[in-house]
Amino acid sequence: MSEAEEVQTLLAQVSPVIYEYWKDTEKSDAKVIDHKTPEELQKLLHFQFPRNSLGWEGANEYITQLLQYSTRTRHPLFLDKLYPGTNPIGVISELITAVLNTNLHVFKVSPVITVTELAVMKNLSSLFGFKDGDGITCPGGSFSNMLALLTARNLKFPSIKKEGNRSRDSPLVVFTSDQAHYSIKKSCMVLGMGTASLEIVPSDVDGAMRVDLLRTAIQEAKDQGKTPFFVNATAGTTVRGAYDSFSDISEVCREFDCWFHIDACWGGSAIFSSKHKHLMSGCETADSIAWNAHKMLGVPIQTSILLMKDNQALRRANSLDDITYLFHDDDYCYDLGKKTFMCGRRGDVLKLYISWLYYGSDEFESWVDKAFDNAAYLSQLIDQENDFEMLYGVQSVNVCFNYVPEHVKSSREQISELNKKIEEQMTREGEIFIDSNSSQDTGMYFRVVFHSPLTSHAHIDHLLSSIRKTGEKLASNSE
Repeated sequence: MSEAEEVQTLLAQVSPVIYEYWKDTEKSDAKVIDHKTPEELQKLLHFQFPRNSLGWEGANEYITQLLQYSTRTRHPLFLDKLYPGTNPIGVISELITAVLNTNLHVFKVSPVITVTELAVMKNLSSLFGFKDGDGITCPGGSFSNMLALLTARNLKFPSIKKEGNRSRDSPLVVFTSDQAHYSIKKSCMVLGMGTASLEIVPSDVDGAMRVDLLRTAIQEAKDQGKTPFFVNATAGTTVRGAYDSFSDISEVCREFDCWFHIDACWGGSAIFSSKHKHLMSGCETADSIAWNAHKMLGVPIQTSILLMKDNQALRRANSLDDITYLFHDDDYCYDLGKKTFMCGRRGDVLKLYISWLYYGSDEFESWVDKAFDNAAYLSQLIDQENDFEMLYGVQSVNVCFNYVPEHVKSSREQISELNKKIEEQMTREGEIFIDSNSSQDTGMYFRVVFHSPLTSHAHIDHLLSSIRKTGEKLASNSE
């Protein structure tokens, strides 16, 4: 059997397995997960590492169990994390990416993907307001944020590329809000500046960065002999879905000569919606923007983008002159490996571009609008119920709330404990996936995020009903 025939045979064998899995997920009584503990999974899977081939039978046994016991992220009640399962064309685009199995470091090994990435980055740059921008796909939003920070540091302080952070007497300082993603703090750690280089700016009642306190914090850092150089704003914070005031932050960055970066990994998809793109107003004033297509557009994980206003910034900041065994001057502008410190990099851009061809921008817009509509619908439902309470106003597609039955209303501690138990019980039952968060002021509460076009108002009705029933069952069992 030739390899081509082997691939054809394997595709014929796995296709019905995938079809049945997808069909089962679409059933009205389907669970998000058949929940098992780590210990139970280890016993069920009985891992083995054979010397001799087990063939399709051995592979299929594991694939069947993998699908059976994994979380069904395409389920309309997967409302936990900031991404949905991929859509049908996503499966195909991921397959094509695997078939090519190539690297985006030099043009000669990935000619079509290279020019595709350049075209997509040009289009996205224009969409986000960068007139002559550039960009690159990254292995996750955290990496995009780190690459933005690295690029800003190397451009502003070129000696660091050779001498490191020790070449500076004045410590560098990074600023972000108390609602920002933890990747900013980790990036400071990884890049050798240390987590102490990060200044946390308080947010306002809506969860957006206090721009007045940002200005104060930068001035105080300067007065202490430090060097403020990077400000991270957020479009769609992880917990509350808040958007910072980009235009106002941009003014502060210009005043103090700081690089202005926007982490739009979660909320950047609003740019596709004529109804909600105002939330991204001012993003064109940034120096860089991170955005994840897999978080609201159903593109397979990971499809993360870092955009730069200056189309030469990535190359100037991250390239070295002495890698002649790989990079050659004749394809300088097409050897994309010079834009990043990575060597190996997948053709993730294919997943976004193929999805764009298949669905179109109008369909993307409808998905974004539906997510916002679902969040508004849940908020309205909660306001109508006596045994639920909203914790924060809805800023976008995140909804934070509590279940507060009469017998615990007087005790914030009891409300927190009950909500945590409800979330844990619902996870074990596997019918619905939601997340819980906590703060000193509010205790434990539910956070639901909307991203899938499959989630309907009926699903949301069922969500509240299930929380209530689970809470009542837990209360009766404790009596």
